[in-house]
Amino acid sequence: MSLRPMSAVVIALLSVGCAPRSHASEVDQVGRLSHRQPLPDVLKRDPELIPPRETQELLQGTLTADDAARIALSSNRELRAMLREIGIAEGEYIQAGVLPNPLLELEMAPERESQMELRLEYDLTSALLAPKQAASKRPEVQAARFRAADTVLLTAARARIAYLEAQAARKRLSLANLVVDTFAAERDAAEALAQSGNVPAIELAERAAAYEQARLVVAELEIQDISARERLIRTLGVFGSDAAFTLAEELPDLPELAELPPALEAKALETSLALRASQAHLEALSKSTGYHRLAGALPDVAVDIHALRRNPNNQDVVSGQSEWRLGGGLSVALPLFDRRQGTVKSVESAYDAALERHVGFATDLRSEVRELGGHLLGAHHRALHLKRTVVPAQEELLKQTLLQYNAMQVGVFSLLSAHRKQLDMELSAIEAITDFWTARTKLDVLLQGGSIEVSNSLDQRTTFSQNDTGGH
Repeated sequence: MSLRPMSAVVIALLSVGCAPRSHASEVDQVGRLSHRQPLPDVLKRDPELIPPRETQELLQGTLTADDAARIALSSNRELRAMLREIGIAEGEYIQAGVLPNPLLELEMAPERESQMELRLEYDLTSALLAPKQAASKRPEVQAARFRAADTVLLTAARARIAYLEAQAARKRLSLANLVVDTFAAERDAAEALAQSGNVPAIELAERAAAYEQARLVVAELEIQDISARERLIRTLGVFGSDAAFTLAEELPDLPELAELPPALEAKALETSLALRASQAHLEALSKSTGYHRLAGALPDVAVDIHALRRNPNNQDVVSGQSEWRLGGGLSVALPLFDRRQGTVKSVESAYDAALERHVGFATDLRSEVRELGGHLLGAHHRALHLKRTVVPAQEELLKQTLLQYNAMQVGVFSLLSAHRKQLDMELSAIEAITDFWTARTKLDVLLQGGSIEVSNSLDQRTTFSQNDTGGH
């Protein structure tokens, strides 16, 4: 018998397997899922340390919130790492579908009448189970895509929020310095009046203490300004001279209306990439349970083909007989004891736990989107009220106080106090506007499918009102 048929079988088995997908196509799919294209090129082996030319051009001018999001999508290292990690699930899926290697054994002088023996063994059960094992891993690739797309949306949102916070911190510091100037003017006026005996010593001490307290507030705001800018730099993923960018001075204007889309909860649940990733993970666990049950129930079957070459020096060899003798065999490991009971139990428990978390996440998502919706409307109402009513009213009060001061009906301290209160209301307006746009960004991310956490970083509001000692 010729060895050519056996060689053809071996070649056919080795040629079967999973064709790996291009990583570029995986990244493109993530871009389509997140509606953010193009995403950074992460196909190169070594990480790029220099930002792309487009990013450098954006950093040269005055940065906007949209620019910050684009730079973060290009340079943020955590996002780039997540895009690379799609290859982990992809590699496990490919490996699960690869057929087992055949075992080729060569033995010289195996027995008296033979000169050489060739034996080819193959694990038939593993080969038959390979497609089912690959099918159990395939949903994890889709889950990795969904998680990466979620990270894309989260990265862009964090960049926008970090930009707003850095912008607001710089604006608050600028206004706070003006407030300190009014405290300094009150102190200087009190010192001048004290020299003429028109102000008691206790009032002079109060003005001096208020000024020093205001300086402490400014020092704290300087730290907040530095921290907010550094958070933005980390979110963008830039360093060195690229971190010396300029922010726009003015915060974005408030819209006239703030309306919530209909069916808010349903839309958030429908678009949630984290939920879709969880569903894919549950599907993978379910298929993995089926695979391990089948693998535990099937006998482990291995087939072998062996060829023996006769010893030409053997006197028992009949003249004219073939030089090679072919044979075959079959080995079966019966699943009497090990039926993968423990593995099946582990995968079933993992599925049950994942299902609990899936339901819990959906419940939390409903609450988060309702909370953000209410927060958005409240923040818009507060910011609009400050902008349209409170700040103009305080400006009018300052105007009237100035008229009375010119008419010598109030003192300098009343004028300075009114000016300080006006700046205080402008500080509140800045924080309210930032609060609204932060909530708007978070809600947009949730409705686009992201899973950004609800956290209000503007609860500790800056005010100088506690330093007001009243007017005289």
